[in-house]
Amino acid sequence: MALEQFKTQVLLLHSEQNTLDALRAGFNDQYELHCATSGTEALNTLGATPIHVIVSAQNLPGIAIEGILGTR
Repeated sequence: MALEQFKTQVLLLHSEQNTLDALRAGFNDQYELHCATSGTEALNTLGATPIHVIVSAQNLPGIAIEGILGTR
């Protein structure tokens, strides 16, 4: 069984890649990180991966976070 299956799956959601890179640097290897810069990317990740935690900016252009959170 792959070790990634036992890690906490975290989705980082922000419209700017530089911010995602900075956030990613703050996590250690006990987390499996997934990054998305758009609602479509976030929904694709949520559809393919059992995400445990979502870290998101409050206001994202073109992304209705309520819609993404309502998918689970």
